[in-house]
Amino acid sequence: LGFFLIRPLLVNTVTYPVPDLTGQTVAQATVLLKDAKFELGTVTEAPSDAVPQTIISQTPAIGAEAKAGSAINVTISTGPAKAIVPAIKNLSLDEASRLLSEAGLKLGTKTLLESDAPVNQVLDSDPAEGTSVDSGSVVNVTISSGAVVVPDVRGATQADAIAELESSGFRVLVTKSKTNEVPPGTVVKQSPIAGVKAKNGSTVTITVAEAAPAPSPSPTPTTPTPTTPPTTAPPTTP
Repeated sequence: LGFFLIRPLLVNTVTYPVPDLTGQTVAQATVLLKDAKFELGTVTEAPSDAVPQTIISQTPAIGAEAKAGSAINVTISTGPAKAIVPAIKNLSLDEASRLLSEAGLKLGTKTLLESDAPVNQVLDSDPAEGTSVDSGSVVNVTISSGAVVVPDVRGATQADAIAELESSGFRVLVTKSKTNEVPPGTVVKQSPIAGVKAKNGSTVTITVAEAAPAPSPSPTPTTPTPTTPPTTAPPTTP
């Protein structure tokens, strides 16, 4: 009689290793658990890069010892987490980058486009705002190159012209031209001409006056010295 009373207690204390259910569907896991003398417990969902509807974690853990008939709880993947592309059009590149980061997205390639908009202002995004994408996705943007009106620096000194052009966002190339019509160091020509729009960061060439060498003095004309023709003695009479 004592043997029959103790035997059920021994059966209930026998443990088995929990099988690895990672990557299995719920249906597949149910079969595996039954073969291993367990039951499927609660099923929860969580975003993951794993294949949707496959198991990504379990409790008890893989290989843990559990009593026969124990429930094994699992979590299945719903696929990557989603994010919505924020509205970044007409924002500065820095502000757009910040909003994308806050949304769980990354700033991708930056394509320059000539535009009257301020330099580095976002003109468009790909994917477009409001699009649902996987979290961590890249969003490419088109930004303004910032077309700038070229200032008129003719007549200015070289130093003043360079300062004004650089403050407007241009690079400057200086060439020289010999002339005495204006003071040396004065800008006599520029390209592109004043008033046109040019890409921010493009080069404006200025031509600066350089003193021309003084002309050589004309030689003083000389008057030839008159010469006296030689005299001829009259012939002698024999």
